[in-house]
Amino acid sequence: MGETEFMETNALPVLEIAEASNGQTVEAAVGQSVEICLEENPTTGFRWRMAKAGEAVARLLGDAFEPGRKAPGQAGVHRWQFKTVAAGSAPVRFTYRRSWEDDAASSRIYSVTLSVKK
Repeated sequence: MGETEFMETNALPVLEIAEASNGQTVEAAVGQSVEICLEENPTTGFRWRMAKAGEAVARLLGDAFEPGRKAPGQAGVHRWQFKTVAAGSAPVRFTYRRSWEDDAASSRIYSVTLSVKK
C-alpha cells in the first residue's frame, strides 16, 4: 500500500510583516511562520542587515532577495522567514546601510517585537 499524505487542516497562515509595522508589536502563535518583507535596493550599496533575530521566540529559516521586475537597478523586496518556537516576546531589528559604513551611518532602522502566544 502506498504512503498517504495528510493535509493539516488547522495550519496557521503565514504572518506577513511589512515596513508599515516598524516600531510595533506583532502577535503570532507558537509554530506559526512569520515573514518580514522590506524594500531593498542593493544596486545603491544599501542592504538590510539583521541586528537582532528574535532568538528567544523564533528561529530564522532563511532569507531571499526578489529583484524588481520593471527595470534594472529598481528596488526589490528582501524577505526573511521565521518559525515561532516558544511563547514570549523578543525584538527583531534590521539596519539599512552600506557594507563599508558603520552602524552610525545607517539611513534607516526597522524593528518589530514578536509577541508569541501559546
